[in-house]
Amino acid sequence: MLTLRRALGRWDLTAIGVNQVIGGAIFLMPSQVAAQIGAWSPIAFVLMGLASLTVALCFAELSSRFDRTGGPYLYTRAAFGRFVAFEVGWMQWFTRAASQASVMAGIALAFGYYWPAATIGMPRTLLLVGVTAALTWINVRGIRQSAWLVDALTIGKLLPLAIFIVVGLRYVDVSRLTTLPPVTIREFSAAALLMIFVYGGYDVIPVPAGEALDPRRHVPFALVLTILTVMAVMTLATDRRAGCAAESTGAQHADCRAGGGIPGVWRSAPRRRRFRHLDDRQQRRPGV
Repeated sequence: MLTLRRALGRWDLTAIGVNQVIGGAIFLMPSQVAAQIGAWSPIAFVLMGLASLTVALCFAELSSRFDRTGGPYLYTRAAFGRFVAFEVGWMQWFTRAASQASVMAGIALAFGYYWPAATIGMPRTLLLVGVTAALTWINVRGIRQSAWLVDALTIGKLLPLAIFIVVGLRYVDVSRLTTLPPVTIREFSAAALLMIFVYGGYDVIPVPAGEALDPRRHVPFALVLTILTVMAVMTLATDRRAGCAAESTGAQHADCRAGGGIPGVWRSAPRRRRFRHLDDRQQRRPGV
């Protein structure tokens, strides 16, 4: 009888979770959330992270009772039977397949920044087929090779974000983060929907439990650490965005909005100084 090879440790499972949750949203959602609730956004990311942690703890409790592959499907089958588990399993597969399609579309757009032809026609098709084929080949090679790739991708993703956060701290205006604007229920609800999307994806961690070295201990560890890591990264990245978004008038605010995600935010601080310099010159100019 064939059995799955157990090769995933706690850090491999954590890398799977972090790599699944932290995606393109890190570059887009901080600005979108800040546009809704301004300086409340870092606090809101912490609150949503704690709310997500309560769900992750439920997954952690369930995962400590199983050592087989399946994740939510396996838990549902044990509690409610095959029919409900069938629905849950297919829904999870559909969401993962749909998210993979969106990620692949994002890859084409990212390459298009350096190679415009990659966004249309045959070059785009060849790029997406090539990336998919490469990932499939690594996955077929074995769980150990797949784990190495996920670990490398996670480090490659977190390292630039850590550099951005550390360097960006010098541009944070704390006064803007402590002056909290009034927020309506509608605005906060819109921001909450965006943040739910940001924290989604950690449910994949228990799926490969049958390939984990000690799934009853390592899967709960990975679930909790994934949420804490994502909460820290999103909150610290959003601190800078909220400080920029707090500007309500003039060219500075336009620059904040144009910044969009994190790369634009990073550029916004020195440009604000440039706008102030222009404003000062205009005020000194006769007739202005």
